[in-house]
Amino acid sequence: MKREYHKWLSHNLQRDMELLVFGHGGRAVIFFPTRMARFYDYENWGIIGSLSHQIENGEIQVFCLDSIDGESFYNDGVFPSVRINRHLQYEKYILDEVIPFIEQQNNSGYVETAGCSMGLTTPLTSP
Repeated sequence: MKREYHKWLSHNLQRDMELLVFGHGGRAVIFFPTRMARFYDYENWGIIGSLSHQIENGEIQVFCLDSIDGESFYNDGVFPSVRINRHLQYEKYILDEVIPFIEQQNNSGYVETAGCSMGLTTPLTSP
């Protein structure tokens, strides 16, 4: 399976950002990492392997993004307004940098998104 690693200095985030691309064509699918996870975790957890048939057959091309959760939603050391502003910078990174990158890599004219988490962040307790 074709696997590419990419890293660049994001002008929106003012830091290096990394991502992995799996496949050579098909529907472009952005995989957002789970809470506090990294761009390589879907590969390490076997998710990419479970999709290898679709990836190798050119049905999908997967773009595994990195997150900045520790700098935004899960940064308890700053005011909530600072957290959301950092998340908005991440959103601009996706719209202004990642989407154009995907359009250069994949000419399907179509981008899907996938991911999980950002749900319950505290354990449930019994009454």
